[in-house]
Amino acid sequence: MCFVSSYSTTEKLRLLSNYQDSDCSLGVFADYHEVRTANMTKWIKQFSLQDWQD
Repeated sequence: MCFVSSYSTTEKLRLLSNYQDSDCSLGVFADYHEVRTANMTKWIKQFSLQDWQD
């Protein structure tokens, strides 16, 4: 499995949107899209905090 080392904001939001629309668990979705589960968890927290700060 090959993980991308850096994701643009657009890529992060696209992945999170697709995850939100899926019926998969976070781990299954991350594995399928070759993204580290820890990264997706971090992005969810990051973008959730931005909503509260704006």
